[in-house]
Amino acid sequence: MRKLLMIFLTLWLVPACEKNAGQDIWCQVTLHAVLPSGEIPLSLTADESLKGTMLQNINTMDNYSFPVLVDGMATVRVLKGLYMIAFDADALLADGTTVRVRTSLYNSPEKAVRLTDDAATVDLPLTVLK
Repeated sequence: MRKLLMIFLTLWLVPACEKNAGQDIWCQVTLHAVLPSGEIPLSLTADESLKGTMLQNINTMDNYSFPVLVDGMATVRVLKGLYMIAFDADALLADGTTVRVRTSLYNSPEKAVRLTDDAATVDLPLTVLK
């Protein structure tokens, strides 16, 4: 009888542990890049070959690839946490020119951005490199 009671309790509690009360462990992040002039690049492709390029969860050390930003925006799904974000990229401007840009606002653990909601927007101010 005691064994049967333990089995019943286990079966009853296990499904309750699987429920997450409507919370998701993922954050849908919209990245928004803008040049100092306020101009929005038509496309922006991060240089993934550089060590300083990162979309990194500082809790798990997981790195995520950067999507191509179209009209200065892109969306990526990441595990919730604190993130370092930095990259050099080639940005195509409206006049047809391509410039090298950098964003480094969130480039260290002290400056990490908190992505703990189900959705977030991160503004990435760009600096034009000479």
